[in-house]
Amino acid sequence: MKKLFYSALFLCLSAGAGLANPPKFADIFNSGMVLQREAPIRVWGSADPGTRVEVSILRTRVSATADEKGAWTTELPAMKAGGPFTLSVSAGDEKTTLEDILVGEVWFAGGQSNMEFSLRSSKDGDKAVAEAQNPYIRVAYVPAIPYEGAQPCKPVPWRHATTDYVRSMSAVGYYFAKELQETLNVPVGIICLYKGNTTASVWMSREKLLSDPLFVPIAENYDRYMAAMAPGEYERQLADYKEWNTYYQSHGRQGKRLQEPMGPKNFRRPSGLFANVLRVAPMTIRGVIFYQGEANTTRAAQYQKLFPALIEEWREIFRQPDMPFYFVQVPELQDRSTFPELRWAQLQSWLHTPNTGMAMAMGYGEPDQIHPIQKQPVGHRLALIALAKNYGYDLTYSGPIYKGVSFEDGKAVLTFDFVCGGLASADGKPLRSFTICGEDQQFVPAEARIEGDKVVVWSDRVTAPVAVRYSWSVVPDGNLINTDSLPASPFRTDDFRLKTEGKLHDTYRYVYANGQKIIR
Repeated sequence: MKKLFYSALFLCLSAGAGLANPPKFADIFNSGMVLQREAPIRVWGSADPGTRVEVSILRTRVSATADEKGAWTTELPAMKAGGPFTLSVSAGDEKTTLEDILVGEVWFAGGQSNMEFSLRSSKDGDKAVAEAQNPYIRVAYVPAIPYEGAQPCKPVPWRHATTDYVRSMSAVGYYFAKELQETLNVPVGIICLYKGNTTASVWMSREKLLSDPLFVPIAENYDRYMAAMAPGEYERQLADYKEWNTYYQSHGRQGKRLQEPMGPKNFRRPSGLFANVLRVAPMTIRGVIFYQGEANTTRAAQYQKLFPALIEEWREIFRQPDMPFYFVQVPELQDRSTFPELRWAQLQSWLHTPNTGMAMAMGYGEPDQIHPIQKQPVGHRLALIALAKNYGYDLTYSGPIYKGVSFEDGKAVLTFDFVCGGLASADGKPLRSFTICGEDQQFVPAEARIEGDKVVVWSDRVTAPVAVRYSWSVVPDGNLINTDSLPASPFRTDDFRLKTEGKLHDTYRYVYANGQKIIR
């Protein structure tokens, strides 16, 4: 891990590592940025090997010496929220200075396309963009570079989250930051690094994937795929893909779009974007908000361990063992038959991984659209978790969460956490979306009613029930909430075998079919 960390870290620093004119900060440090308040602030960069550098902000000065590779790192003492300040690094007469530095709350926004989904494309997005006039919200866009040399490495710009810059910002990230800033009244910085159509393993190191027998097939499947290619085959596939993609774009996106061939330049390969995270780590941040999972739907059972492993690794590289990690449970979607299993995996990740939180997007999805446009409620629910767990606000941040079940007189009696002021029906109608089964494991629709802080479930078709499920469908319509109007998460009381158990890696498809180019 340590060797990988340093090799990725110098992916973008190495070009200047031998130059002392002037010493440099790492890419993530730039004018206009936000530093994390009330915690030691990690700062790093490059200079001539052996050069002693001095970092200063206000009246505080700390020093460090660049190692044999030209890397230096140090820590500034914790600071209270405020600014703007000037941050500088100097060596002898050479100096690099960053202006307009704020100190406040810093969060990392990551994941796939629903985190990438822009503010301007979201519901009421044009209005939100026009009204974005808060210079105390800052955003850094980290490009998801798919492979070394794909594009020049440049410092990561920080922008004011105002009308000129927020159009393409993550809508979920913007609404999360906006609520935090307005509630806490301190600067808030959001570091944006996301990429559509990415599995969890794209954001993890190869070493991590090889550390658990359940994940090893992900890396080994890729290795076998590449080893089976004839010399030059990948390059031929990639050239054909690029040629066809140019034709596809120039002809109004007509015809069948080809999938980019899997290989060393495809960002979807295992660990394909992990080095990008290392452009940010080990920056001192408050925590992570994450919206990902759709790409792991076919391997949902594996995700129960894979996603917590991702969280564990990110905490390692950010050097924050208890770093808050809050994520979004996927909402309704018609064409994902194993979404119930993925939601269950996400729920288990929350319940069994310390200092995490799960915001339910249920009710704001669109059955026929993988990118629902209602992002403000999702950002709000993530903000509720952060405000309650990190900033001491007395807020309810989750709907009812299944706790336990007992079976009495042919009925199931369910108990819940996060009952808060009580259980209720969202629309005032009888509870729905409950199913029940006996020893035959054949679930049938069930009736359900609230009794105090419990839910009683039964069916005349099942005289001796053994299990209950709630909203266990692709597009659930459950209406169980608590009195704070937050929905119950889908759940199951059983441990029956899941459809996705035993599915441990993706299947890669060639651009060529039977040795022949696909006919256009």
